[in-house]
Amino acid sequence: MSEIFIKRVRETAEAGRSELVPLLHEGGLDLLLVTPTTIVTTHAVGGREHATSAA
Repeated sequence: MSEIFIKRVRETAEAGRSELVPLLHEGGLDLLLVTPTTIVTTHAVGGREHATSAA
């Protein structure tokens, strides 16, 4: 999903448009307003271990 978000942000900014770009994440969905002057930075996040319980 992150690659889709980044691609959409780039396309929007390069075209000189402003639009709401959906960002789907673990907590739900956010719509972020992207304009040609919006600054977006990204960084890689390693795999996260999930707690499990044995019954």
